[in-house]
Amino acid sequence: MALVFQVPNSLAPPIIGPRGSAVRRLVQESGATSIHLSNQDAASPDRRCSIRGESVAAMCHAFDGCAALLRAECARIGRSDATRRVRFVVPEATSLLGEAALARLRGAGVATELSPRAAGEGPAARELTLCGDAPSLSAAAALLVEAILSRHGQRLGSFLSRWSFVTEYNDHFETPRRAYADILPLLAAASPLPPKRDGGSAPEAEALAAALGVRRERVLNRNRDFYADIATGQLPQYDVLLTNPPYSGDHKQRRGVALPCSLPRRSVPLLLPSPEPEARDCNAPFPARLLRFLASDGDMRGAPFLLLLPAWVCEKDYWNAFLERLATHRAAGGGGGGGDGGGGGGGGGDGGGGGGGAGDSSAAHSSGECCKRRRRRRVGEGGLERAAGVFYVRPSATGNSASPFHAVWFCGGWATEGARRRAMRALRPSRRLREVEVFRSAKMLRRRGL
Repeated sequence: MALVFQVPNSLAPPIIGPRGSAVRRLVQESGATSIHLSNQDAASPDRRCSIRGESVAAMCHAFDGCAALLRAECARIGRSDATRRVRFVVPEATSLLGEAALARLRGAGVATELSPRAAGEGPAARELTLCGDAPSLSAAAALLVEAILSRHGQRLGSFLSRWSFVTEYNDHFETPRRAYADILPLLAAASPLPPKRDGGSAPEAEALAAALGVRRERVLNRNRDFYADIATGQLPQYDVLLTNPPYSGDHKQRRGVALPCSLPRRSVPLLLPSPEPEARDCNAPFPARLLRFLASDGDMRGAPFLLLLPAWVCEKDYWNAFLERLATHRAAGGGGGGGDGGGGGGGGGDGGGGGGGAGDSSAAHSSGECCKRRRRRRVGEGGLERAAGVFYVRPSATGNSASPFHAVWFCGGWATEGARRRAMRALRPSRRLREVEVFRSAKMLRRRGL
């Protein structure tokens, strides 16, 4: 459900902007779900720009914004020819490329040219070139978006109707059992008591229990809005947060829902996300919203989290900001607790779970400065991940022979450095068998080429 068009490599930077500022502004102003440019390929003169959204107006607004940036750049460098033609990558379908569909586009005042197939897109896609002035191209793009959304609904309507929320088809591919088996030692290390089974578990939950190789696992797979449950305080207490989140445009940019497991303390709930949109006023890129939940005062309770994410997430500002928050919390002595006292420092009252309570402000300031200095020393010695209690696990097996990115388990939330080390030691048998690799820092991931 995307509008895809080709952008010459030399014209792509204005759409992205410094550190992605231009594309973020376009997403916010247009209401589109996401605007994504493919990586530059030395073998190709173009990059693909994909616009995703839930409405024709939002996607057209985003396209018009991209087109305006391209026209401004063309005027600056003197390339007027590039402003009057747009090359769209369109699925091979009569509803999009049939004679009636092309006639509707020509009725908007543009000339059409259809190539046999789109370069690098496989036989199921073709390149449709539209030529005309800016208003005509905008009108033709709107017709194309309408046709794409209509086709999407017709093809996947029966499947998508199973869900009570707007979702992306590509977010519903199953996580391979091997991915869960790789981190089973971490689950065993994190759960202090044997897991239990709920007789009311859904078939999907039973399948997941089998995937984990656990005979008596209690997992409830329910169609619920994870972030709404956070807002209303309805999340169950848990020992581990385990998630392979969806990577759709909805989730990456501003939206997210999960299927939480209603489990009592001392079980291992597995919070399995599903791509329900989150509130429109949230523009944080995924997984920034999930990280914000994990870093909230009420949930920094020493409950480990295992997030299966692309390796490049460790380079993002929101991930490093999350690590800073974790490092500060651990340095303050709050590793095991969160919320209203009861933290690892044994404090009570309204302290942040770190044992400090509501003490003297000057003492708190002094303690904060001390924590910052201690964190800087730790960062210098072993990296920010060590200070935050985080490490990375890269599975050797992949779901496909060629994957678009390297998937890595982001593991953290350990209450103490000792707990983190015990978790890493639990993976030694798997490391000896070369089933997984363990990395202490993002720097090590980069050296490994991930």
